[in-house]
Formats: sequence, C-alpha cells, structure tokens
Amino acid sequence: MTPRQATLTGLILLILSFQVLVLVVLAFFPYVGAPGFSSLNTNIYAFLAPLSTVFLLGLLYSWLIKLGTRESRHYSRSFERFVEFVMEPFRTLISSIKTRSLSDSARTFKILSHPRLLLAISLAASVLLALVPYRPDLNPAGNLVGIDSPLYVTWINQMLARKIRTAIDTSARV
Repeated sequence: MTPRQATLTGLILLILSFQVLVLVVLAFFPYVGAPGFSSLNTNIYAFLAPLSTVFLLGLLYSWLIKLGTRESRHYSRSFERFVEFVMEPFRTLISSIKTRSLSDSARTFKILSHPRLLLAISLAASVLLALVPYRPDLNPAGNLVGIDSPLYVTWINQMLARKIRTAIDTSARV
C-alpha cells in the first residue's frame, strides 16, 4: 500500500469512526451534554449535503462526461491539456483501484468476508433506527415520528372500522 493510499484509508476510517461515535452517543446517551460531537456532525453534514447532489449527478452522468471529453480531445489540443491537468490527481487513485481486486479489498477489511455479520449489523441498526424515536424517556407522549406516520395510522383506523372482507379489498386497491 502506497503512502497516499494509507492516508486515504486512514482518513476514511477516521470519518467512519467519528460517525459511529456520534451515532452511539445519540442512540444510547441522548441526554449527555456532548454538543461538540453533534454540532461538528451537523456542520459536516451542512457542508456535504449540497455537494452530494453534485456527486450523485456526476456519478450518474460520468459516462456522458467521459464520452464528451474523449470526443472533444480530438478537436482541441488546449482542451486535451486541460483534461490532463484535471485528471492528474486522480491517476494514482484510478490505477490503484484497477490493480486491486475485490478479494484483495475483502482481505483488507475482514468484515466484508462475513456476510452474516454484516446482516446482523444492518438488522441491529434497523431496529435501533425504528425503536429509538419511540423510547419512553425520549418521547413520553408517544407522538408519531415521521412525515407519513399519521397517514398510515389513518388508513389502519379506516380498515379496522370496516368488516374484514372490505378492509382486505381496500388494502388491495391501495
């Protein structure tokens, strides 16, 4: 692993561990006064949220950009030099991705080799995300959490008010 790859991997692990720490604090200790973590996390999110749309569009249409730059290089030498200038920082990253296979990546991160463990982690995270907003100490009144929850409760109450056959027919049409 080159020093640049080690630095990038270290940065990703640092960000990931910070996010896990913030989630643990918010899920298990919501009343602990740790405004540093949550405010820093909010500031990071506020910075990255507008960029995520740009990154997503870039990912979706990268094939079109690549095709356009390939065709434009044939017609303009100055455009070709500009593309070379922009691509220079990404050359080592792209070459390292091309030379590494998925099995090498799986050996580096041992957790990727254990799909049952990944499934257990994702199920635990799903349960936490569903139950934490309804904890009695966080939500003593039992208020509904979410934008569409009142709509679902209304639909369920309407179906419960009808006979079983009509409720099944109504749910099948929705």
